[in-house]
Amino acid sequence: MVGKFEQYRRDLECSAGFHAFRALGRLLLAEPEDELSEVRGLIVEAVGANAGLLSAVVPEFAALLGVAPDAGDPVTAQVRMQRAAVQVLRAVASRKRPVVVFVDDLQWGRRTRLGFVDLVLSEDPIEGLLLVGAHRETDVDAAHRLAMLLPRGREQAGVRWLALDNLPVPSLVTMVAEMLHVDRATAAGLVEVINDRTAGNPYETVELLNALRHEGVLKATGAGWRWDDAAARASLGEPEVAELLAARVAAIPPTSRALVEAMACLGGRVEASLLPTATAASAGQVELQLAPALAEGVLVVETGLRDPCGFATTAPVRPS
Repeated sequence: MVGKFEQYRRDLECSAGFHAFRALGRLLLAEPEDELSEVRGLIVEAVGANAGLLSAVVPEFAALLGVAPDAGDPVTAQVRMQRAAVQVLRAVASRKRPVVVFVDDLQWGRRTRLGFVDLVLSEDPIEGLLLVGAHRETDVDAAHRLAMLLPRGREQAGVRWLALDNLPVPSLVTMVAEMLHVDRATAAGLVEVINDRTAGNPYETVELLNALRHEGVLKATGAGWRWDDAAARASLGEPEVAELLAARVAAIPPTSRALVEAMACLGGRVEASLLPTATAASAGQVELQLAPALAEGVLVVETGLRDPCGFATTAPVRPS
């Protein structure tokens, strides 16, 4: 289960918990019918009167539980939903069925939306659950809403805190060698060129590799990826990552850029079925406009009960 908070959106569609539980619902719906019947009973028993709230908020749980949607009192809905979410995890997670929940960009979550994480950290441990949260330390000061939540988590015996730094050169060589399917000795020269500009930041490293691919310096051949270190150094200059991302968007056709702009106005995440209405284009035209942006990794498609598209942060280097 994966959920991510968005910096500039505060609606339910950009709640990390909402997306994580949609993912859990899809996983459970894929279970064999006999196991699905068992887990359905466990969830309904655990959440009690909040089963209708789950159905009202999370589409997958409406299909899973077979309970009529009923949000109940809107004033208490947020608190009841947080409690129901924890109860669902207690009902579903076990040694037999371990559940991993990854919540990204905690620093952008509103206080009420972080309540679910707070409940998991402050109550009795849930057997079979691994909750992973990530935040940018530089964005959390003493006045931040996370400043109270994080110390409580540190007091829990089963909680581990890890600081993720940029990659050291040997690890960066390993990453680039695996991405380009070359040996470490071959990758080392290219890493020396890249590391001068990224200082081991893996995200920026991938963006620079994509920039070299666009420039034709990094070429896919029948024998694998090939390049010249001197040409790579000359090509990169001193680019900023934002400039590289802008160049990727500029490289796609104008109609595809217009589609990306429309999605930005919609918040960056939208069901594909809504795009014809949003862009005044036919479904066939939208499909053609999506293709270049998808090929470049500017957009990604998430598949499930419905098919939303969303902005991707980066794209891996892919052989032709």
